[in-house]
Amino acid sequence: MPQTTEDGYLLRQANPDHIPLIIALILKTKSEMDHPDWFAVDEAYLQQTLYKKNAWIFEATDRLQEITAAVVALYPVPLTDHLGQDAGLPETEWDKVAYIDLAATRPEGRGHRLQFRLMRYAEQFLSKIGTAYLLCTVHPDNQPSRRSIEKAGFSCQTIVKKYGGLPRCIYMKKI
Repeated sequence: MPQTTEDGYLLRQANPDHIPLIIALILKTKSEMDHPDWFAVDEAYLQQTLYKKNAWIFEATDRLQEITAAVVALYPVPLTDHLGQDAGLPETEWDKVAYIDLAATRPEGRGHRLQFRLMRYAEQFLSKIGTAYLLCTVHPDNQPSRRSIEKAGFSCQTIVKKYGGLPRCIYMKKI
């Protein structure tokens, strides 16, 4: 069910037709980062991931219906190299895990807590379909994302090397 924020953003599950716009948003966000290695994605990964059945995409649109922010959640398939293992979850719980895989916000949307709001929105949706745990990774030096994730109730379980040897904090939240 879409939600409108007090400052006029509409939070909702993204229409599949919006995937190319969301891919463009994510790639633009990455290109504008001071440290692009904090965002371990490329266009091929996005094309491969966002069109899969195990992906849920949530978006925030402004008053002009422009996509201002997006959060992508995934159910990990197959269950190999599972973040649940890194977080210390027993294997019997892995089928109750969803990943918050990506989050991106256009510069004009920053400061409106859209990543935080979309993560909460995704959490409500995912809990209704049986998810018990949310997991995500963040580069240890990416303080803005770490603060946002921690405000959303996630806690860092460990720091490991992922995505070809890049350091990542493994965050988890029981919902």
